[in-house]
Amino acid sequence: MKIAGLLIVVFVFANNLYGQALDEKQQIDFFNQTFKDYFSTKDSSQIDYFILTDSIPNGIKTDYDKFKIHVIDYGQAYPLIRKKIISSLYWARCKKISNDTIDIVIGGWSVNFERVLRIHKIDGKRKLVTKNYNFAAWCGGTLGYIPQGRFIYLTELDKWDYIPEKTIIENKLKKYNLK
Repeated sequence: MKIAGLLIVVFVFANNLYGQALDEKQQIDFFNQTFKDYFSTKDSSQIDYFILTDSIPNGIKTDYDKFKIHVIDYGQAYPLIRKKIISSLYWARCKKISNDTIDIVIGGWSVNFERVLRIHKIDGKRKLVTKNYNFAAWCGGTLGYIPQGRFIYLTELDKWDYIPEKTIIENKLKKYNLK
């Protein structure tokens, strides 16, 4: 019994020793850094990006030098899609890989709206459908899992280090001798 208790204490201590607890302010800073890097490097004349509310923490920065982020929910998105204001709808997630590695992943859908006239069977009843919203999910690519931002905790420096998507892609290309 003493050995089991000792193992639990050692495990908990070691688990905290090699990682860093992530508070809400740090998480918001991680999102802000990743958004700045990801959206600033896009080759586009687009300056407005729409991100779903339920995918990001409250308090992220929305006004940047080269672009603006609009945080919306699905209810707000549908009228904007219908008016052709939105052609891309983004989401972002914070993914804890380990105690010392946090990934910020950004994805989304290409969206459009079309007027249609068709009869569709819903719950056994035929109903007239006059509108159609199309969502096409984006592919992650052929290099495997690549986050848009990776944060690694450096214990010897007691700080988080940021690795942008571009660097991760370059490292993968070198690994597979594609560059």
